[in-house]
Amino acid sequence: MTFAKLTIGQLPYWPARMSREQAAAYLGVSPGHFDKYNKPHFGQIREGGRVLYRLTDLERFVSDSYNVPIKDVALLEL
Repeated sequence: MTFAKLTIGQLPYWPARMSREQAAAYLGVSPGHFDKYNKPHFGQIREGGRVLYRLTDLERFVSDSYNVPIKDVALLEL
């Protein structure tokens, strides 16, 4: 069985674990900006050779940064 790689725009929701590029897109910043300013705030999950970031960590970061409840994070336009 083969799987097609989907772009962020093709996903029906944000995945629970994201690549660096996906995490940057979720926060609305470039991957370079994510590396420099945001990545130090998140724990990394190593899965095989991949490094992933948890959606819950990203939501908590946005919640704390904008002082909104986590349940309302998805409603924000960053």
